[in-house]
Order: sequence, then C-alpha cells, then structure tokens
Amino acid sequence: VCGYGRVGENVCRELLATSPEVVVVERDEEAAERARSEGVMVIQGDATEVEVLEEAGVPRARGLVAALQTDADNLFVTLTARSLNPTLYIVTRSVYPQSTDKLLYAGADRVISPYVMSAKRMANLLQKPGVCDFLDLVMHAEDIEYRIEEVELGPRSPYAGKTVGESRLRADTGVLVLA
Repeated sequence: VCGYGRVGENVCRELLATSPEVVVVERDEEAAERARSEGVMVIQGDATEVEVLEEAGVPRARGLVAALQTDADNLFVTLTARSLNPTLYIVTRSVYPQSTDKLLYAGADRVISPYVMSAKRMANLLQKPGVCDFLDLVMHAEDIEYRIEEVELGPRSPYAGKTVGESRLRADTGVLVLA
C-alpha cells in the first residue's frame, strides 16, 4: 500500500483483516510511525522511486494499492510498479475523474475515485438502503452463514467446462453461485 493517509490507512485495515502480509510505503515519518503502531510493516521512503518499490517487494507482490495524495504521484507509482512486475494487480486512487484513463493506460487494473465512490454509495443508501445493508453484511460480517467470495476455477478443475447445473456445486458443496 503506497501512502498511509486516510485512504491508505483504511485499505490496510481491510487487508489486515484477512492477510498479515501487508507492506506500507510512506514518505512521512509521522504517518509511517502510525502504521507501525498498527502492526504494519513499513518501508519509509518515496513510493515513486524504483528502489523503494523494489525494497517493498513489488517485483514479487500480488497486488499494489497506490493511495498517494496526487494523481501524478499515483501515475508514477503505477508506471514503475507495472514495469517491475507485469502480473501485479494494481488498484490506484484518482482525485480527478479525468485522470482515470491515464492511470489505466499507465497500467492500473482498477482506478477508484473516493469522491465518485462515496457519492454513488450515498445515493444508493438513499435509494436502496436494504440492498446496501445486505451487501455490507454478506461482504464483511464474520458471523453469518453466507459470505460472498470470488473463486477462480482453473482448467484442471472438475467443474471446468460444465454448466452450473451440471457441476452440482450446490448439492455437493453447499455453494450458491451468484454469477
């Protein structure tokens, strides 16, 4: 996670709930210390620099979140990270909607604008509060019978090439396929 500001800190909390392998790259000493106090491994330095991303393990990482303050910095991180690891899954923050295409072109897999996302969320809560509550519950609650998960089937899976009905997933495993 590049940047431990408001967005980066919350990203870390979500990630740490399921994986202890989170590394923060943070330039600001106070923010770096805040991350350390939360039990996060920290590389103190400028995430736009190749050497810092290498030290953070980007060449062997599975994913990267670029949550720096400016779109330009997130663009540099995305370009650099993509060159260090072509298979890396990159999610980056965008302050301005017009930066989205540039960040995607630079190699981001997903671009998130906190302002656009929060506006959509607020509108949905106003119009469909029950749907939002249900999705929050199944995505985040620990003590419920059903959870939504994403599972990718490989070519050697016994379910590969079968329809949902043919696979008998529900009957054999109890899994309910949503899509």
